[in-house]
This record gives sequence, structure tokens and C-alpha cells, in this order.
Amino acid sequence: MVPQTGLELEAAHLLEDQVGAPATRISRPKLIALSLSALLGLTGTLAYGLRSPSVLPGSPGGVVALASHEEHAAKPIDPVAVVPLVWTVITKQDGTGHLPEATMHKYVDLLNAHFAGTGNTVDVKKPDVAKILAGSDCTEKCNVAMCYKGGTATDLDTKKKVESECWCGADYCTHWGWKYDDEEGSALAGANVNTGVAFKIEKIKYVKNDEWHLQCCCTHADVKYETKQQEIFDQVVDKTTVRKVANIIVCDMSTLGGGTAGQSMITGTAGCAGGPGIMVDTATAMDVSYGVHTLVHEFGHNFGLHHTFNEECNGNWGCEKADVCKVDVNAGDHISDTPLHLKQEECNGADSCPDAPGKDPLDNYMSYSGCQQRRFTPKQVEKMHSVITKYYPEMLVSSDKPEAENFPCNPGFPSGEVPAGYTPPKDDALPIGDDPVSPPSCTLEVNQCDRFDTTGCYCQDARQCCADHGCGGEVGSQQCLPCSWKGPDTPFTDDSCK
Repeated sequence: MVPQTGLELEAAHLLEDQVGAPATRISRPKLIALSLSALLGLTGTLAYGLRSPSVLPGSPGGVVALASHEEHAAKPIDPVAVVPLVWTVITKQDGTGHLPEATMHKYVDLLNAHFAGTGNTVDVKKPDVAKILAGSDCTEKCNVAMCYKGGTATDLDTKKKVESECWCGADYCTHWGWKYDDEEGSALAGANVNTGVAFKIEKIKYVKNDEWHLQCCCTHADVKYETKQQEIFDQVVDKTTVRKVANIIVCDMSTLGGGTAGQSMITGTAGCAGGPGIMVDTATAMDVSYGVHTLVHEFGHNFGLHHTFNEECNGNWGCEKADVCKVDVNAGDHISDTPLHLKQEECNGADSCPDAPGKDPLDNYMSYSGCQQRRFTPKQVEKMHSVITKYYPEMLVSSDKPEAENFPCNPGFPSGEVPAGYTPPKDDALPIGDDPVSPPSCTLEVNQCDRFDTTGCYCQDARQCCADHGCGGEVGSQQCLPCSWKGPDTPFTDDSCK
């Protein structure tokens, strides 16, 4: 979930990810010859803003009508902004986690294509089914045998053979499958949009630090990761240039970090631990075809966008299930041309809010689905332009640049001092959109955190918990719990239940 904290983490877990207080981006799982049933039960949550289930390159879920790229071609637009990128790759002392400079230059080319509305028209090709089946990668073999083209690409004997070799499981396509380029159609018949935003490399630097490499993120980290993350931002990021460049930090967000793929501050909100910047998992960054979608998604957050399935009812985080689809109750992501919808984790052409205008925007960069993520909407682009103009005016192409406004948040650096350029909210409330609000008054149901990922159950502190609840449990997987549970066996954060 993103709005609660203003950070957008994109995390990834083996089967399903629960986006506690942020969002998530899941890393493509690597299947070995092991029964999937043995892996069931692992879930993930995030803290801040993560990138997730559009995470899996795709879950077959249902057949979605294909739309031609020509039909959705982006129209030319005058340049609006150029974003200089400062890459910081944090490796271990032995070089583990190294990302070649050539890879970062490739990312710039791909980011420019995606933000120009042409990113998914490049190198669209069919999988070589025969070659994959003859190989040893069970992830690919299960996918082409069981899921590709709805399972029609292979006969029954082939499916049985692959099942015996790889133990795919009857539910492989539901939990693990993805769609290849030639079958990923649009779940929303809208045009690609050229954002007018381009990227260039300003600087690339490498930092060797074993502790930073492994402890940079996230909710499931074995350490209290926020402190270490803020230390990294404090020491790595040049605070005098945060309005002029975008900082991308690459580190291991998986080994101790719960499978998180990426994270970003949502500029304009009151949550910005560490200040402006994006973190990308090392393994995600090394897989450029997957990593670029993570970066596009995170830059959406960095320029003010929430998830398309965001829930905000009556000024509070999250909605009652019955209110999610009510346009007069749920403010969603505050973008008028991204329809209200429930979070989908498969490319199914859903219309989860049939009484609300529009279908689920599953092809949107800010959604979670197995569909080809290929576009922002015009109103999302307007929002990004507005945030860039407001907070990063030095990136504008225009010579008429306004003065940058202060970030409405506290980066929480170890010194405890709030640096210039930040104006934290006067109270302790977390924001929805650009305005701080008080914690919701409600009663969490038993096991609600196991069922919802949009209520803020997974927490950093008590600010996002309901009345009479605090942030408690094991560090790294804390939830909003009744204050009556507070005790030696269930520790709570210091600000809880006062």
C-alpha cells in the first residue's frame, strides 16, 4: 500500500504478496524440481511503497483480447522534462552485487522508450516452445507447457512429461504463470501516452559496504531496516542536488528484505524515510527486461502516482469491502481516468467494479497484474508534470522554472535534524494524497491483516493503526494489533497505545 506512508515499495513473495502499508513488485520465481505444494503458504507484505504482482510477468487467469500496437500508438508531444539519473550500486567487499555500467545505459534507453509510450513495441517475439521444452529451466518449461496460449501450445503427453520432470502442479498457472509478449493483450482499450519525460545518466558510482548491501530493505528484513536505509540515503545521496537529479540505489533487497523488487518515495506525501530516491533490488536490476518495468513503476511513484487500486474512503486509509467500488465514497488514486477497481494479480480482463465507469486498468504501469504494463493515462501524466513542476522544477525543459516547494515530510536522518527543503506536517498523522489526516477510527477484525493488503495492517509505527490499536509483533512483520495484546511476548513500537 502506498498512501499510508508515502513510500512505495515493490516487494515480491513466492506465491502472493500482501501489500500491508505499501505496494509491491514481485520478482519472477525460479522453479526447481520441487513440488509447488511444498512452497505454499509464504506471503509477503511491504512497508512503504513496493512493487508487486504485476510482479510476475503474468498470470494466465483468462484470455484477454489482443490489441495491435498500431492501434495504441503514442502521439508526439513536446519535451517537458529531462531527468538526470545518479546511480549508486552498493556491492559487498568481494564485488557481489556488481551491476555493469553498460546495463545502466541500457536502462536509460528503455526508460525513455516506456515514457515515450513505445516501450512495449520493442522486440516483441514469440517463445521458442521446442527449445524451452528441450532445456532445463523448469520455470519456462512449466509455463509453455501448461499456460502458454491457454495451454494449447502443447499436447497432453508433453504436459505429463513436463509435470513428471518439474512437478509444476495443477495450480501452476494461477500462482506462477505469465504471458509471453505475443499473448499479452490490453485489458483496457486506451492509447499509449507519450509523457514528454526523458532520462539521461548524470553519474554512476560504486560503494563497497557489506552491511549496506544486505540491510537496505525491507519489511521482512531481519533487522530494523528503516534505520539502516535512512543511514544509506543520508550518506550516499548528495542533499544539494536532490531537486535536480533522481537517485537510484541498487542493493540486495531480497536476501534479508523479503523479496522486494523496488521502492520509491511518493513525492508530495508526508512519508519520505531517507528522502527522495528509488531503491532497486540487485537481482531485479540484473534482469533488465523485468527491472525496467519496476523502474517505470517506481518513477511513477517518485512523480506522485499511487497504485491504480489505491483505496481511500472518507478521508481514511482503506475501505470497507462494500465501499471499494462506490465512486462517491472511494477516492482511489485521485486520478480521474483510472477506474476504481479491486487489485488483480492476473491478466484477466476484469471489471471488478461493474457499477463504476471503466474496466480495471490492468495494463497500467501503476497496477498489479500479469498483463503487459504499457501505459500511463493522460491524467496520470498531468499529475507527474505537476509534481515535477512543483518539487523538481530544475528538470523542466522550459527556461521558465518556478522555485521548488519543500517536501512535506521528514526524511528521518540519523542526526535527527530536518535539512533544508523539507517541511514536515505539524502533527503526527500520515497523509492521504497531499493532505495529512488523522488515523481512522475503526475496529480491526481478527485476522484482517491476513485477508487485506489495503488497510495499513502492516506497520512501521502506530500512526497508521486504528483507534485503540498499536503497531506490534516481531520486527519486520509488525501489524496493527489491539492494545490489549501489548505485553512481554508481543512488543509494540514506542509510540503505540499511549
